[in-house]
Amino acid sequence: MVFQYSCRRIQYLVLLLVFLASTQSESVTSLEADEENECSSPLVLPEPDRLVAIGDIHGDLGKLKDALELAQVWDTSRDEWIGGETVVVQLGDQVDRGDYELEVTALLRKVAAQARAAGGALHILLGNHEILCAAGDVRYATPGAIDKFDAWNRTCSNKDELPPDVADKHSCELWSEPLECAALDGYCKQSLSKLPASHHSRFLAMRVGGPFAKLWAEERHSLLVIGDTLFVHGGISIDDVSRGCSGLLELDQSVKGWLRGEYDTQAAKEFWSAVMGSDVGDPPPPLPPQYSMPPAASDENGPFWNRQLALPQDSTYGNSIGPSMCALLDQTLQSLPVHGVKRLVVGHTVQPMGIVQDCGSSGWSEASIFKVDVGMSKGLLGNNAQVLEILKGGVVTVLKSSEPQVVGLDSFVHHIGL
Repeated sequence: MVFQYSCRRIQYLVLLLVFLASTQSESVTSLEADEENECSSPLVLPEPDRLVAIGDIHGDLGKLKDALELAQVWDTSRDEWIGGETVVVQLGDQVDRGDYELEVTALLRKVAAQARAAGGALHILLGNHEILCAAGDVRYATPGAIDKFDAWNRTCSNKDELPPDVADKHSCELWSEPLECAALDGYCKQSLSKLPASHHSRFLAMRVGGPFAKLWAEERHSLLVIGDTLFVHGGISIDDVSRGCSGLLELDQSVKGWLRGEYDTQAAKEFWSAVMGSDVGDPPPPLPPQYSMPPAASDENGPFWNRQLALPQDSTYGNSIGPSMCALLDQTLQSLPVHGVKRLVVGHTVQPMGIVQDCGSSGWSEASIFKVDVGMSKGLLGNNAQVLEILKGGVVTVLKSSEPQVVGLDSFVHHIGL
């Protein structure tokens, strides 16, 4: 019996050693995977063979189609994705300044769906104008866009009974719910009372908690890292990138939560109690959007507003941001929780002469910044579309039509600072 017990004990020890060895092997494998992709996040995606960046659209459907065709991913005549496994990033600002916000949104969704089915992708970022509209700012809405939203809401509320061509004409696939202020949201009702009735549909659709704002929360991000390229609408501060992988995801999620209409009920209670001079009870009314807005959406150095690495500080280096800011670009990208990012691609700051590369090409830094907002919308400069192509291996090319750029300097001057 002693012998049998000893044998069983030895077998147990052998099995234990095998188990520990396999566990150690799995741990090493897991560690190696973590080192290879140190930031596991929906904001960090692998490098594709072909990557294309498209700048601000601002409600110009024709220029969006031009950009997609320049990128060789969309056949407008067939309404069909032809880009295969190409990955496209649109840098935000789909709305404001143009009449075709509904049609632009519908087309982007169609392109994204077809791209996914073909093994490619269209990733759409949030821009500062999506933030403005969600906050209830209507200053940049065109009369044409306002009228289209009014007709959209009136027509599409019974979309299931419409002929397909009528539903398609009014982009009824985007209509999902009645447009109204929440029962307790007196601030929303007060804002509506100050607007003409024809403006209500667009205001309610895009305001936080509205169907467009919720669509943006579901389908858009504040920033993306794809391979060795960081994409963000305006720019990025070293403080934001130094927050680490979880910090960047928290930044993105805070903006999404705000767009969905989520708010801190305790903060809302304190706010309204101070405003009303008495306890407002439970649940409190929602906070006005500008007061519930997270720092990521409101901060001038946040991803939607930052121009620090896009605008020259003075005329010393011409159109370049200069050696000190290029050094800051290097430091910023090196502080990302993803190793090996070598370029930053931004929209937001209009480049009237076309897409601009800065820093890396001058020898002032290892990294480069590419500024891809060429002001193509008729609501800005009406420039011809341009897109940026990034091939695996690092070959970067500006794709543009053979026609010269059309530069509306008066519009450009008006745009600066907004």
